[in-house]
Amino acid sequence: MDNSAGVSLYTYVLNNQIKLKFTNIGDRDIDLYTPCLTNTLVYVSEDGIDIKPKILLRRNCDAKIISLKLGESKEFVYPYKINELYNFEDKREYLLRIEYLTFNKGKVVSKIISNNFSFTK
Repeated sequence: MDNSAGVSLYTYVLNNQIKLKFTNIGDRDIDLYTPCLTNTLVYVSEDGIDIKPKILLRRNCDAKIISLKLGESKEFVYPYKINELYNFEDKREYLLRIEYLTFNKGKVVSKIISNNFSFTK
């Protein structure tokens, strides 16, 4: 699997919304699909232990192709709010990590892994 997609991914949580910022750090223009449940995996952990997400029905992914020119960044909001995905306890610190997958003929060809974003609920 090629992990050198030429894209950096920065994620954060703001008002329960998961924000994803893609930046083209490669040497050519890149086409990606907008983040959705089938190409974007959300992980939350506490004290180094992954928290189990709520059970969600996977809706059809209505992803659209986006193009990132050299050095360009684009930001997106994940289709679910973080409190729709996980149950949190008050005033605890958590880490958010995102894995964005690219596919070719139904097989994963690259995985873009975000920074670990620390937040308190």
